[in-house]
Amino acid sequence: MSKTIKTGILLILIVLEISACGCESKAVRPNTPTSSHATPQSVYVANHGWHTGVIIPARKINREMPVLKERFGDAGYYEFGWGDAKFYQADEISFGLGVRALCWPTDAVLHVVALPTEPQAYFSTSEVAPLFITEQGYDRLREFIRLSFARDSQGNTQATGRGIYGESHFFRAKGRFFLTNTCNKWTAKALKTAGLDIPVTFMFTAESIMKYLRQASATPAQGTEQNSPKP
Repeated sequence: MSKTIKTGILLILIVLEISACGCESKAVRPNTPTSSHATPQSVYVANHGWHTGVIIPARKINREMPVLKERFGDAGYYEFGWGDAKFYQADEISFGLGVRALCWPTDAVLHVVALPTEPQAYFSTSEVAPLFITEQGYDRLREFIRLSFARDSQGNTQATGRGIYGESHFFRAKGRFFLTNTCNKWTAKALKTAGLDIPVTFMFTAESIMKYLRQASATPAQGTEQNSPKP
């Protein structure tokens, strides 16, 4: 990505970050567990600079989405990232492509990466934040991820091409990407669904997500009752 493109996108993100800082002042922490007997489940968020990815163990979602097991084999974990279809999958990034992604509602994709090792080891040069959530929150998180996949008339997921690193692939996703509905907003919605008390409205950037997680305590999040999550 050229310096000009990075600078242009960075300016937009800085404006969003300043807006978020000006509007959000309360301390942010995950909720407390509903029961002292709740078994915490470990999930992770990876910071890739411009965007974030949600990482969960593969075992349960493989049973719920056999297509992942068929495509990726014996992965230990999956990273899921949501974003603009053209920008995310482009071989070469242009300034116009970045502006289009941010300023007009566009189609979205999910980037799914199969991790053969622990997330911190696989992304050894990136910031990876571990989280502990209740089993109920973990069930809702997996449902949120499953509902983020677009499906055809027969109910099948729709792969669109190989991913950008490791053993990875793109799939058509639900939702529309634009300035106020970014990849990091999707991550925030996923964490909110899992039970974290994260202020979704202003989570536009990767740094805003990671700042929340750095401040958050390491206690399990509350699995409050909700309707089925909708990406």
